[in-house]
Amino acid sequence: MSTANHRVVGGLLSVNVGRPRDVEWEGKTVRTAIWKEPVQGPAMVRRINIDGDDQADRLAHGGEHRAVFVYQIDSYRYWERELGRDDLSYGQFGETSPSRGSPTTTSASAIRCSR
Repeated sequence: MSTANHRVVGGLLSVNVGRPRDVEWEGKTVRTAIWKEPVQGPAMVRRINIDGDDQADRLAHGGEHRAVFVYQIDSYRYWERELGRDDLSYGQFGETSPSRGSPTTTSASAIRCSR
């Protein structure tokens, strides 16, 4: 899509992936893929997930129609204020695609990137 006649109002800030791992939580071992790290370069979005990414529980997370989890940078700013922190990094909330812009423009950006 050419942006020659369009104003860019949002976009992806990074693409993050992570694999499930077992961790101790409240005296139990649980499997989670909440930790995501930025990838360098392009990443292929497929039907189930992004290359290099996976989910521990596909009934609740990821899978078909939920391979990309977009999280707005404004939500990061909210949590930084709420928690009194300034060290939150992309992927901190398990998202594959932190973004700037409104949810509508960001979702369109993620869809364009996934084709």
